[in-house]
Amino acid sequence: MSFLPDLNSLLVTIVVNALRLLPVVLLLVVVERIVNRKRHAPPHHAQRNYSHLSARTDFGYLALTLFYAPLARHFGTLVFGSLLVYWNALPAWTSGLAALPVLAQVLVLLFFRDVLIYVRHRLFHGRRLWPFHAVHHSSTQVNWLSTVRFHPGEALIEVSINLLLFAALMPSQDAILISATVMGFYDYFIHSDIPLSYGFLNYVLVSPTFHRWHHSTDSKARDKNFAAMFSCLDLLGGTYYMPKDCVPTETGIKSRSDIVPESLWGQMKYPFLRHSAKRTPTPAKETLKN
Repeated sequence: MSFLPDLNSLLVTIVVNALRLLPVVLLLVVVERIVNRKRHAPPHHAQRNYSHLSARTDFGYLALTLFYAPLARHFGTLVFGSLLVYWNALPAWTSGLAALPVLAQVLVLLFFRDVLIYVRHRLFHGRRLWPFHAVHHSSTQVNWLSTVRFHPGEALIEVSINLLLFAALMPSQDAILISATVMGFYDYFIHSDIPLSYGFLNYVLVSPTFHRWHHSTDSKARDKNFAAMFSCLDLLGGTYYMPKDCVPTETGIKSRSDIVPESLWGQMKYPFLRHSAKRTPTPAKETLKN
């Protein structure tokens, strides 16, 4: 059996991803426009500096995301498939999750995926990895398109985490399909420009308002709300922040020294240039002679 990626299969997967993404995008665009049209001077729209260049950059990321999952999936097939051939058998413990009902499998996958995202997210807010994640936070007007503004280095890590989760738990194909669809929709939903909160359920699930605080320039909200679906993880991790009856007035990067370029190519280079600049020694000041 060959585990090498097949080009035709890759192209089909890209087309399927695009078709699966289309209804989600259309729905969020319509809802955002309806909601924002009914609002008068919405607080978190105080900043109107979403330039045409930023919009083009986001659409560039949208095109790139069609390739992340297919390429990572085929690479994962190659690696994990080769390992299974080498071992000549699946470990006995991997057959447990598929024996559960599909709904139970989906809930387990979604929860453990969010645990891994929480850990990964906190790490990328650290000093060394922040330049990669700063690309995502550079969006000054958070909306559904902000979902795709991720540096490929970080995006491929997240896709790989999903692959590792599926490979470790070995759920059924139905559970993988349903959970992957829910993951994709919910990521777009929590970034959407819809001022929706869940009330008491904010302590359990991530709402668009809850996640908007993560993108806020408010110093009190910095490094808070890392979860992508289950906000209870932030409660447990001590990173929960959700003021009552209040929404962020400004999003983006303000309190850090980063000046992230607006162009797509500039953002591709940015993390590497930042790390290179940090390694360059600062010239010693010349001693002034009297």
